[in-house]
Amino acid sequence: MLSERRSVWALALLAFCLFLYVWRLGEIPFYTKGEPREAVQVWEEVHSGEWVLPLRNGRELPSKPPLFHWIGGVTALITGTVDEFAVRFPSALLATLAVLLTFWLGSEKWGVLAGVYAGFIVATNFEWFRAATTARVDMTLTAFLTAAFVALDRVVSAPFSPPPGALLGFYVSMGLAALAKGPVGIVLPMLTAVVYLAITRDLARLRRMHLFAGGAIAGGIAVAWYVLAYLQGGESFVYKHLWVENVGRFFAAGESGAGHEHPFYYLVPAFVLNFAPWSFFLVPLGIFLNRIRDRLVTGGYAYELVWFATVLVFYSVSQSKRSVYLLPAYPAAALLLGAWWQHLTNEAFAMPRTVIEALHWTGVFLAAATVVLIGVLLAEGYGAEPLAILRPLLSPKDQANLPFVHEIIQSRFSVVSLWILALVPVLLLFLLSVRRRRWTLVFASLVAFFASITSVVNGVFHPALAWRLTYKPFFEVVRGTVQPDDQIYFYKTFDYGAVFYSRRHIPPIKDPTEPASSAERRTYVLMRSRTWERLPEERRARLRYLHESDGGGPKGDSRLVFALVKSEEPAPASSAGSELDDDQNG
Repeated sequence: MLSERRSVWALALLAFCLFLYVWRLGEIPFYTKGEPREAVQVWEEVHSGEWVLPLRNGRELPSKPPLFHWIGGVTALITGTVDEFAVRFPSALLATLAVLLTFWLGSEKWGVLAGVYAGFIVATNFEWFRAATTARVDMTLTAFLTAAFVALDRVVSAPFSPPPGALLGFYVSMGLAALAKGPVGIVLPMLTAVVYLAITRDLARLRRMHLFAGGAIAGGIAVAWYVLAYLQGGESFVYKHLWVENVGRFFAAGESGAGHEHPFYYLVPAFVLNFAPWSFFLVPLGIFLNRIRDRLVTGGYAYELVWFATVLVFYSVSQSKRSVYLLPAYPAAALLLGAWWQHLTNEAFAMPRTVIEALHWTGVFLAAATVVLIGVLLAEGYGAEPLAILRPLLSPKDQANLPFVHEIIQSRFSVVSLWILALVPVLLLFLLSVRRRRWTLVFASLVAFFASITSVVNGVFHPALAWRLTYKPFFEVVRGTVQPDDQIYFYKTFDYGAVFYSRRHIPPIKDPTEPASSAERRTYVLMRSRTWERLPEERRARLRYLHESDGGGPKGDSRLVFALVKSEEPAPASSAGSELDDDQNG
């Protein structure tokens, strides 16, 4: 049986998360729209010294409150540079802390093993892993919401008055969550508290929760920044942060320009898909919870059910929906599964036959899916293209990436083959454990499978995709050409990755040939390659083509052209510029 020493398992979870989230965290360059947008804000903080309301690219108000960016800025000051690691580290750090909080609550409520199972479950699903290794604000919100929900569990489950420490943690965590992504950081925990206390007929407890004092603490943490930001940003700040990012996103996503409109049911299949591999066990969990429905409150399951359902319903009602919005519900789902898995491990033979049968066939399905995956990888490696069968089901962007995936598998087939060889014993252990109903070993093999597949994806597929799309190498050439007093402009395009990797502001310009360069100060222009091709001849004659990016940008179809505006009085080009002229123009 597994050891029940809490400190040992806490250290094991910590080491596992550091391996899973921090390993190679800074090696993959930015290539999407979202990550460099947040990175630009961190860069502005560090280099301008403006930490309240730094303007992205020197002109654009930030979209979210600053807690994530503050942590990234402090990380950059410690490491000495604003790079991919510094900007992603807040997500990795806070994801790890949320995993440890989940472990702690599970071990407090149901025992150490329940906490262990819950901790590993929340750490090893695809949505959590993606958010933990990405420079976005979502994991910062999730971590502090998790802290608030964990503290609230202690508040509502205390036999008499809520513990002062838990109450303080509840309100402080809500304030920090609001500082991460706005009022939702306070709304969700308070809504969960009211719903749960109403269901358990304990609304009188609200009077003992010191709501006014606690609200002052939670609100004060966030409001202090909002006031300072309003003093700097004025009505434009109020419009963007309160209307577009909060009221508009929830009630009028289309009219406000917030986007991401989806039907009410969108988040349910998104959760099932992104909570994998653990979502396969939701059906047997549901059967089990239904059979003990008269003991949900006394058994400690009701609070996590309300936690999960409140987050799901809240974001389902919102007009703007993204799968990552549901992330604060993941620890609740992991806690329910962890408590159930401990019960299954300790009392497997007392489980209803329907639950055991559901588990058995779930295991068989997962094993079959793994065998299919291995077969597809081997076939791709030997020249066949079974992935082409999926083409009609994919978006145009993903369809365009299929040949690239095939190319990666073939070019790195030795690495893929070694991974398959390592995966075979894990698969055999999984099959044997399912057959013999050794559920602890089933769990361990699933964790090993997830860790191995994320390692291969991060070590082989993800870097190849990133370097195919990123502008990072292109801007190493640009920075070697442009002098500090020179100016770069965007013409009919914009990209946050370009701004971040250029390490300077790049304003837009309407005419690519104005203002003209001079002997003292050169002018450069960035535009899409298709824009360059469509330029009238008289305008193109006023520009000198210097370089074109290999990376195609976030969508893969937007290479950038770097051009010099010809001066009225030609000046000797720098050595880097001369080399580019010779290479590109002949």
